[in-house]
Amino acid sequence: MINTLPMVLGLTPFEIPNPFLVRNLHHTGALGILDLGRDEAQRRRAVKRLEDWNVEGFGVRIPEGVTIEKESLPSSVKVVVVEGNVDFQEFLDRIVLVQVTSSEEAEIAQKRGAHGLIAKGAESGGRIGEKTSFILLQMLVRSTKLPIWVQGGIGIRSAAACIAGGARGVVLDSQLALLRESRLNPDVKKLISSMNGTETSLIGGHRVFTRPDPSKKRSSCPSVQEVIARLGGSDPAIEYIPVGQDGSFAKQFADEYSSVQNVVRAIHRAVAEQSRLAQELKPLGPHSPLAECLGIEYPIFQGPMSRVTDCPEFALKIAEAGGMPFMALFVLSPDEIRSLLQKTRDLLGERAFGVGLLGFLPAEMFEKQTKVLAEIKPSTAIIGGGRPAQARLLESMGIKTYLHVPSSGLLDMYLKEGTSKFIFEGRECGGHIGMLSSFVLWEQQIERLLKYDKLEELHVLFSGGIHDARSAAMVATMAAPLAARGCRIGILLGTGYLFTQEAVATGALQLEFQKVAIACKETVEIESAPGHVTRVAANTDYPHFFALTKERLLQESPDRKTVWAALEELNIGRLRTAAKGGPSDGVMLSPDDQHKEGSYMIGQLSSLRDKTCTVRRLHRDVAEGCNKFLAAMPIVEFNETPAEAAKRSAPVDIAIVGMACIYPDAEDIESFWSNIINGKNSIIEVPGNRWNKEEYFDPKDGRTILAGVKTPSKWGGFIPETYFDPLTYGIPPKSLSSIDPVQLLSLLAADRALRDAGYHDREFDRSRAAVFFGAESGPEL
Repeated sequence: MINTLPMVLGLTPFEIPNPFLVRNLHHTGALGILDLGRDEAQRRRAVKRLEDWNVEGFGVRIPEGVTIEKESLPSSVKVVVVEGNVDFQEFLDRIVLVQVTSSEEAEIAQKRGAHGLIAKGAESGGRIGEKTSFILLQMLVRSTKLPIWVQGGIGIRSAAACIAGGARGVVLDSQLALLRESRLNPDVKKLISSMNGTETSLIGGHRVFTRPDPSKKRSSCPSVQEVIARLGGSDPAIEYIPVGQDGSFAKQFADEYSSVQNVVRAIHRAVAEQSRLAQELKPLGPHSPLAECLGIEYPIFQGPMSRVTDCPEFALKIAEAGGMPFMALFVLSPDEIRSLLQKTRDLLGERAFGVGLLGFLPAEMFEKQTKVLAEIKPSTAIIGGGRPAQARLLESMGIKTYLHVPSSGLLDMYLKEGTSKFIFEGRECGGHIGMLSSFVLWEQQIERLLKYDKLEELHVLFSGGIHDARSAAMVATMAAPLAARGCRIGILLGTGYLFTQEAVATGALQLEFQKVAIACKETVEIESAPGHVTRVAANTDYPHFFALTKERLLQESPDRKTVWAALEELNIGRLRTAAKGGPSDGVMLSPDDQHKEGSYMIGQLSSLRDKTCTVRRLHRDVAEGCNKFLAAMPIVEFNETPAEAAKRSAPVDIAIVGMACIYPDAEDIESFWSNIINGKNSIIEVPGNRWNKEEYFDPKDGRTILAGVKTPSKWGGFIPETYFDPLTYGIPPKSLSSIDPVQLLSLLAADRALRDAGYHDREFDRSRAAVFFGAESGPEL
């Protein structure tokens, strides 16, 4: 049975039952999954509607903390989705998919007899774990043979990456919130339409929308049970709306695709086209366009780490293995920089190397550092927290300079200022991290760049969770549309180098750090101030010490800025303690003291590696292994339906590009076609709120009928009550009583038809467009 499930699963968002969305997903060939929600009456109405529409084979999701009797689910329910912490034995006569947030939950689900898994990443809405979708998928494909669908961070491009990485398919939920089939509260739609992905927070183990209204109250530190009890509401000020970071894709989906059908087809097309492009172009392989441009073998950058990658001997090993090494300058003095870079130049000879700078240093200090760079001229530079003006300064010296860009808004600004070299680093990385997961950030940035008309001038590095052939192949597939238009693609590795034998042999790391890395299966985020978050290994003492210190400082001082400064001060030097074995040269701590005092900055991919390797092996696995992995991927075909093929091969003079309607028993075009297909009779007795049958119905009195006083029929087709917001169309509410309702309904239908066609807020040649608008009044209306 499981093999019959499609690639795309669509879950009604925010734990709200939406039968319209499920039905339309069903018609596209995707699997519509009705979230049963927490309102029993609403749940029953939604299920009954799907039964009335004869939708066979849909799915339901049972929310956490909600009990559903097996007998209450009709036979038309084919799939049951449950959370990974719920027992599901009674539903095993259907297909059971389990949403899991860790490999441990996946193992339990498999033992209990689950038919498939949904890898629910940390960027998705609702109950989540520590691992993002990108990392969790890599973990699960290693440990289970069950089919896997990925939920969290799924857009058109990342969907193709998931299939390349071994997933059976993907799950959409928050992304569907603004499509025309959505039936969400207008206030919720308004919130979602303005999202950029940073508006969610982790509260009580759940990712929820957070933009509180100070006039309304809810617990600032709720328990897990309190959060669960308030899920599925529509007021984010007092309730918890389970929205993922991928809610930021909803507006793009609505603007570019408008309907569920178009979204599903776009994903199928992207999976086929991007896998083919990745196989053909091999954008991350040896001697790729970026590698050739920089004079290195592989398009691999070693990410600079303060007080760790300051070892010229380790830089030599990276360069000899075909990568681009970087020396972390950060807060070094000009004399220290000159000595370090001269030694690196002497050791590497003509081989390329780069430097890592901090763009937010005091201007005087940054200027002094760059004067040294003008003397020695490394090949490349990375500026953390850098600005376009700083990049232009280094570029004028002949140094190719890359800027970290953590948001699409910042990318727009940098492009306008002429910046051409970017790093997109996801939250999975170690050390200081941004807000967005790799999938969410990469999806946003790729979509933005595909609208840029000079892609051939750009360099783009992807970072966060990449370390082997599979992860690199996922990136290559996701970024293939950029490569196809001439953009040079590469990757930046950080955590992967902590597992290399040369890191210890050259003294870049102490052996104890590598032991911690090998044993690390979980990471933890420590926040010193808003926006200042660091990812470190969870299997040492420092995270606990930091948490206790933070709690004490917050209790002792009402001044948050004082607390933040103290916590920033607390973190200084901790990475050097972990990496070099002591806070300063000549002072070595015992392993126990290193665990207590050191901050072991490391990325989430540490849970995927438990052995050391050489730098050359790491590079080959990522670059050459990527090409082999892509070559072994099955070719995915994108098949047009017969109707689509006929339209393409037999063009006509007239094209219907958008439709909308309001018919009896059908508030939209999808409902109307469903009624037609299912042969539903929408002729009913006249509702009492239309006119009084007792007063006007008389099939026998011919005189009154002929006089127009009575009617011989009490049957007809009646359009449903329809919401109309006059302010949307600039109509004063007081004017409504003098406007024929047919004109208002016609205006509403025209608006919907324009949205359906994609012309609601899109530019087009108005000199070649004409409008015909007609509305005919009816006596009953």
